[in-house]
Order: sequence, then C-alpha cells, then structure tokens
Amino acid sequence: MMNLSIDQALLKARSHARKGEVDAARTLLQAVLERFPKNKRASHELAALAEAKPSKGDRDQALGAHLKRLTEQLKSGDAEPVAKEAVELLKTHYDNVLVWNIYGTAHMKMGHHQKAQRAFEQAIKIVPNSIKTLINLAAISETMGELDMAVQYSQQALSIAPNLPDLMGCMGAVLRKQGEFSAAQDWFEQALSSDPDHILTLGALGSLHHLRGDFIKAIACYERILTIIPHNTQALKHISNVPVGQLSADRVQQLQEVLEQIDVADADRINWMFAQGNLYRHKGDMHKALDRYCAANAAKLQTLSDDIQFRVNEQKMQLNRLRHWTPQPTAKTARVQTLVILGPSRAGKTTLETMLQNSPYVASAYEAWRTGGKLARIEHLDMLRAAKGADTMDGQPNLLTPLGMEDVFYKNERALIAKGKHVLTATSPGFVRYAAHLADLLPGVCFCYVKRDPAEIAGQIFSKTYASGNSHSYDPTALLAYLDWYAEMWDVLSGKVRGITVNFEDIVGHPQQVLEKIEEMLGLNLQIRDLAPAGFSTVDPFAAVFADRFMTQSK
Repeated sequence: MMNLSIDQALLKARSHARKGEVDAARTLLQAVLERFPKNKRASHELAALAEAKPSKGDRDQALGAHLKRLTEQLKSGDAEPVAKEAVELLKTHYDNVLVWNIYGTAHMKMGHHQKAQRAFEQAIKIVPNSIKTLINLAAISETMGELDMAVQYSQQALSIAPNLPDLMGCMGAVLRKQGEFSAAQDWFEQALSSDPDHILTLGALGSLHHLRGDFIKAIACYERILTIIPHNTQALKHISNVPVGQLSADRVQQLQEVLEQIDVADADRINWMFAQGNLYRHKGDMHKALDRYCAANAAKLQTLSDDIQFRVNEQKMQLNRLRHWTPQPTAKTARVQTLVILGPSRAGKTTLETMLQNSPYVASAYEAWRTGGKLARIEHLDMLRAAKGADTMDGQPNLLTPLGMEDVFYKNERALIAKGKHVLTATSPGFVRYAAHLADLLPGVCFCYVKRDPAEIAGQIFSKTYASGNSHSYDPTALLAYLDWYAEMWDVLSGKVRGITVNFEDIVGHPQQVLEKIEEMLGLNLQIRDLAPAGFSTVDPFAAVFADRFMTQSK
C-alpha cells in the first residue's frame, strides 16, 4: 500500500474482489481508510464487500482455522462442544474427512464408542488410505475389544507409512491387550527409536513395564515424559503410583515440590490430587493420603453422570438370575482349556496371570473384556433367546452350541495349538457377570477366584483413578457394597461350575501351593520354574486407615 496511489490501491482491490479474493481486497481497502479515513470510494467498496461471498481459498482457510481450533479444544478434554460444532460443520462439509475424524474423536473421548466408530467408517469411505482415519479406526476397535480389526487397520496403515510412531505405538497397544507383552514392547521401542519424545508411546511402555513389575523401567519412561512436559500431572501420578519403596526419599520430596509449583487447570486437578495422595503414602502419612484421595474421588464423582443406585439395583438383579441359573450340560473338554480368573479390581488377578505366563503351555487373553464385542453380547443373546422361546435366532449362533475360543476372546485355537499352548488365561473384574454364560457356552472353561482382604482391595480401588464405568470406585459406601456383591456372586457360582478359590497372600507368599491347585484342576503340569511375583506386598498400611474411616462405620 505504501508504494501505491489511492487510485492504484482501489483498482487492485477491485481486481481482488472480481477474483473472489475478498480478504485480500478488504485488507487493501482498510489500509486506504487508515491513511484517508474520509475517502468515500474506499468506504463504499468496503461496505459492498460485506455482501460478497468469500472465495474458495478463503473458505478453505477459514475451515482449516476452525478445524485447528477444534483439534486444540479436543486436546484440552472439552469434547462435548466440539462434537456439537462438528455436527453443524457436517451440514455443509459432509465429505470432509477431517470433520468426520474430529466428530468421531470427540465421541470417543465421551465414551460413545459406536458413534465414534461410525464416524471413522464414514471418513475411510471418503479417503480410503487416510492414515489419520486408519489410526482412529484401530484405536476405537481396540477400545471396543475388536482386536482382530484393530490389527487389520494398524497393518493397513503401516503398509502406507511403516515408520510412523503413532502407528507403531497403536500396534503395540493392541498386542498388549492380546497379552503379547514382548511383541508389544518391541513395537513401543521401535516407535521410540523413531521419535524418542512420543508421549503416548512413552506412557504405554511405562504402563507395560509397571504391569510386568519392572518399576525402574516404568519410572524411567514417565520421567522422560516430565523432561518433555515438566508439569504433566498424569506422568506425575504414574510415577508416584509405583509401590512404596521404589522411590527414594529425595525423589519423593522433589516430586512433591513440583506438584506444589503447578498452577493446576481444572482438567488436571483430579490427577494432581491423586498424585499428592500417592506421595503421602511414600512418606508414610496414610491419613493425609486418604484425605487427598477423598477430595480427588469427590471431584471425580461430580464429573460422572453414572447413577450408582441404578448399578446397585442391576447387581441385585444379576445375583438373583445367577441363583436361579442351572448349568447347561455342555462338553467340558477342549483342546485348549480356558482359565477365567475372577475377582474385583486390585484382587491380584493380573499378578496370578503374570505368574502363569512363565509356563510354556499358557497363553494370555490379558484383560479380555470386550465392551461392544462378542463376549458382551453373550448375555444379551441369551436373554433374547429366552424371550423368544427359541434355541436359535436368525443370524445368530445356536446358544446351546459351545462357542469357539475366537468367538469369545479373539484367540485362534489352531494358532495356540501350533505354539504348543494348552491353556488360555483371561482376567477382568466384569467376567463375574458373564461367568454363567461362559460356563454354558465355552468348552473346557474353569474358574479361579482370587480372594483378598476386603480392606486391602477397597483401599487399593479407592486410591486409583478409574473410568466413568466404575463410579462405585469413588464412593466408599457403594464400593463396599460392590465388594460384598462380588463375593456373594462367587459363593453362588462356585457351587455350579468347575472352579477353585486362591488367596492373594498365597499367590505372593506360597506360589507353589497355588500352582499345584491350578494344575490339579486343569489336569496339566504347567512346568513353571520362576514362581516369584516381583514387586508386591501383602501388607498395606493404607488399608488399615481406610478400614478405620469407612469399613467400621459401614457395618
């Protein structure tokens, strides 16, 4: 503008306007008016531009800025308004793959998994080889327990971009859920060799090390995250969540000072309070630890829409159905037996499963809970069958015919046999609701209930941040009622299925005795040499504090 006369600037602005370059024309006219505020021609032409439609380039630029803002908003955890804005955008940008991905991601963050899946499936129809969409499809398939599909989408994406850390990390996450811990670790390490600062992979690898009892390596992963994002409350929570004694007194004090320096955002406050509680436990101050957990749990409970009373009523109904259940006379032999390990959260199920992994004959279905998958539909199919009074429904399996391994756990029996595996282990707190159906429908199934002191379980659950589906975890009364219900479910179930009870204290202190009970039930020598579960203690001082405050008054 500085080198143009008024007439030249006006002519150039008109030229931009004729080409549809509205923003460029507006910028020139505004520059004229800044120098010559009373110029009528510039004023009239600027007013006329207000009625002009922006060019395609301007529209694309505006949409790009809009989508960038929504993406940043999603990162902050504000998913619901993003989903609403995305719906409006889809009215005019129905064929835009980025809008569908943002819409799907928002619903995935809100826990609306089927809506998210449909959105990503629509996106992949628009651009079949979209890396972003394939990653999202793999992630939602993993979340919904459809692990075969998650592997397929990950492999498809890796064939296009073999060195992308997001993809390698996604593949590792799927393998981790399948119980293939060593293979998962390989993928995580490949991702980090490509990008040492990949936050999600560092967190996933840290979680895997923690699961396997290698707390030194787990801490190293979370410490790496803190070098990248110094005040990352999630990393601080994970570091502080290792067993007491794994952190030096100096490091505990340093972490406490870091927490005190953080100007905590609302979205991070719950993690921040849980981290504080964890550090008080390391210091041995169990009362302050419990105070922090109570504050964190109260805040967490406020964010949930879950109706605790509804869940209590549902549990009563499940218990009543189990009492009236009579097992079907299905075959109890199979080439690969299934050992379903039952117990509420923190009972020690994974500790037992990890120990059994030392057998050359055992494969894992690791936390084989299938939200939205085939296992979750077993009970629904059974109720539908009863309602229709028919053994077979159109398009559905005969419910009196035993299901195959892959029908329930997405594990191929032939592949397991080829690897010399005779037993498949599976754990999940939620299995107790479906145990009767598994006993009817899955050949060779047997159950192992891990029993642990209620005060220890309750204290452990109360000091963990669980998802919205576990709202009872944040309410002491509902939590204790849940533990009573779980124990009563097993009392009823144990008389009707092939199963045993083992004590958590024995898993840690007398593993050989536990192994012998399991081998007797399976009729198989598992040939386990390393029986020592590392990093676990049967004594938790926090349990006594929790019991004094909540368990005594609940009686």
